[in-house]
Amino acid sequence: MEAEDKTKTEETEKENGHKSGESHHHHLGKPVKHKTLAQRIVLKLLPLVLFFAGVACISYFAIQKGIINSSIMAVLISEASTDGGEGLDTSFDTVSIATSDGKLDIKKFPKIKWGDLWATISIPSQDVIDKPVYLGDKGNILDQMTVGTYFGSTYPGQNGKTVLCSHVGSTFYCIEDLKEGDRIILKTIYGDYEYEITDIVIFEPTDKFVVIQREEDYKEDRLFCYTCYPRDAAYRSKRIGVSCIRVSGIPWSEE
Repeated sequence: MEAEDKTKTEETEKENGHKSGESHHHHLGKPVKHKTLAQRIVLKLLPLVLFFAGVACISYFAIQKGIINSSIMAVLISEASTDGGEGLDTSFDTVSIATSDGKLDIKKFPKIKWGDLWATISIPSQDVIDKPVYLGDKGNILDQMTVGTYFGSTYPGQNGKTVLCSHVGSTFYCIEDLKEGDRIILKTIYGDYEYEITDIVIFEPTDKFVVIQREEDYKEDRLFCYTCYPRDAAYRSKRIGVSCIRVSGIPWSEE
């Protein structure tokens, strides 16, 4: 009987010791962290979200390219308004800044700020007459279907390059029809200037040297007018411009 009780006591101690060891082992190890329900849902849905986002991006660019190159878009663009600011007030007060030798005094040059109307442009061979020219070449100016002035260009008579631009559906829609020898007339707030086309150039939009002033540009008074090219295409990846030299108009005094 004593032996039986001793055996039961040993078994009980072993069992208790085993449980104690399990408990001790559990406390020594790092506790297991279970992901929350929200985390599990996010992990399961994330691949799907990324997949559909990728499909959406690819579809967007494919559709956009298809629309741009469609015949419908080509018609819409080619039929754009060519009024060139028709109906806008193109009147301005002229300023007399001539010197005694018949030139213009640059010290008296009128203050022209961004967005100001400072000239009108005419292209007689294309029946373009007195279209407004504003200082600046950003959207708020060009979107009025008018002509803008590159902010870094010189003014007529100053010996440099006066750079003008417009949307192809506006005043410069006719640039593709111009040829060497055609005349362009600028009536400015300080005098009138006439130019003759000497070159017609097609260039990349990234080719800034066609537009910006270079050292050789200061040797004579020139005018450069440009727009998008080709005008009848749905996507106009290039630019076309006409380079002109002044044939009449009062130059600025060099003093």
